[in-house]
Amino acid sequence: MNILKEDLLKARAKIENGWCQGSLARDADQHPVDVRAPEAVTFCVVGAVDSTLALNCVVLNALWKTLNAKKYVGGLTQFNDAPGRTKDEILALFDNTIARLEKEDPGRGVRSPEAHQQEVPMKSRGFTLIEYMIVLCIVCILLLVVLGKGCTSIVTAPTIQSNATGYARNYARRFHRWTSPTIECAGVDTNRDGYVTCTIAQAPGTPTEQIRCPSNYLIEGNTTCHTVNVRNMQWGTSGDQ
Repeated sequence: MNILKEDLLKARAKIENGWCQGSLARDADQHPVDVRAPEAVTFCVVGAVDSTLALNCVVLNALWKTLNAKKYVGGLTQFNDAPGRTKDEILALFDNTIARLEKEDPGRGVRSPEAHQQEVPMKSRGFTLIEYMIVLCIVCILLLVVLGKGCTSIVTAPTIQSNATGYARNYARRFHRWTSPTIECAGVDTNRDGYVTCTIAQAPGTPTEQIRCPSNYLIEGNTTCHTVNVRNMQWGTSGDQ
């Protein structure tokens, strides 16, 4: 089975059904949500791949290699969120990636590792499939660490606030059952730990709670918020913020 092409087509289908900018995923009301949340209906390029695949490094690298645009220093996220960008251009990126991969191996298309192994004699194989996957996992983990440390300098403040606000809203709905919480999130990751501080309240004038929410999905895979240390907790009313 053509694994890589199949993965690209799955992510492409997500974009075709609904595309967004400024967040990895959004619900029907255009609120930022977790890419794997049931209410997510629209996705950006990275969000579509992340919501479809557990190990997405290969697909993201293939898309970035096709783009090959030095002006997009922010990577696929900047390309997706560029003013004037259209959904057709995003879909074309997936189509061009598939076409490029098929062109690099004429007559065979994008082959799976299993198909490649069947063509190579056993004695001439340098690595087994298991060894290849182990090395690939290690490389992906290292990439996540490197990208995670530098992501706060690439992602803009509005994007950080937008993502953190979505995660804070999910936290308030899940743990407090608040339907329309009041939320204020910082736009700068001052500690460079991948989290920003958010202040949530059930409504204006009610007691507030401070939580820490992810500023970038590469830092925290499950994209969930957590409460700050009790000794650093500041209780008051949302009108005091």
